[in-house]
Amino acid sequence: SHQADVSFLVTMLLFHVVLVAPAEEYLFRGGLQGSLREVFGPVASISLASLAFGLFHLPNYTGSLSEVLSGVIVISIVSISYGFVYEKTRNLLVPITTHALYNSILFGGQLFAIV
Repeated sequence: SHQADVSFLVTMLLFHVVLVAPAEEYLFRGGLQGSLREVFGPVASISLASLAFGLFHLPNYTGSLSEVLSGVIVISIVSISYGFVYEKTRNLLVPITTHALYNSILFGGQLFAIV
């Protein structure tokens, strides 16, 4: 039903803002990128952490190989922005907020389309 779709999207939006964005940024920026930076420097650490982030989201994509790879590439590129703001600020709240905003736009756009 329409109401169920709206409720689901609102729930997903809140879940992604409150739990997913903080958890993923803590793992990929705070953990992985931070560790890689010590060995490889900032550019390689952002690149490798962003590629790992994209591959982590592989199960989110379906379709042909090119469609799946396109999804991974897009999310890896988006992840570079999270890595960049973390590198510049060294404050995890900045990529968490950026990530939460991005997810809010995605789910908000879906909500807007069905309301």
